[in-house]
Amino acid sequence: ADPAIAARLLGVEEHCEAKAIKKVVENNFHRPLSRLQTACPRDVERALRTLDVAEEAVLRGTTLWVPAPADEALRVTRALGCKDLKTPTALLSAGLSAEVGELEP
Repeated sequence: ADPAIAARLLGVEEHCEAKAIKKVVENNFHRPLSRLQTACPRDVERALRTLDVAEEAVLRGTTLWVPAPADEALRVTRALGCKDLKTPTALLSAGLSAEVGELEP
């Protein structure tokens, strides 16, 4: 789950402490859901699990992935073996293809 969306769902700041999140969840969600417990227990259980996932997502936070400098994009316009990186090739085709290979005797 995305921490920013989870924080918006819970009504807390993205980098909030666990105690504050628990308090907001109990005040805003647990009380109204407890009134529905007898009428639809499975739905309430599902809602509580969703809230738990949202809490975990907010506490986990966001970590951005950045590629290593060696793995960055190619800085050349022409290079041997880079043709396949410039134009996508269809995985499945209706056209015929044939490859000829020589075998050593």
